[in-house]
Amino acid sequence: MKFVIMHGSFGSKEGNWFPYLKNQLELLNQEVILEQFPVDNAEEITKLGEKKAKAKKSNPRKLVRLFQKKCLQKN
Repeated sequence: MKFVIMHGSFGSKEGNWFPYLKNQLELLNQEVILEQFPVDNAEEITKLGEKKAKAKKSNPRKLVRLFQKKCLQKN
């Protein structure tokens, strides 16, 4: 079975419980994809305010393309 673990908007593949889960699944001989996706700076976006804030690196279209490239193409 193949598992895909994705971090949140301002997160990291090294954050939270992701490395632990990846390790535990691999111990069970499972394939795990845990990629680092580009993230925007949360402080910069907060400073711009709600009306001007716009994610540049982690917009939905860009993330879907990166997911397809990094995760779905692996065999």
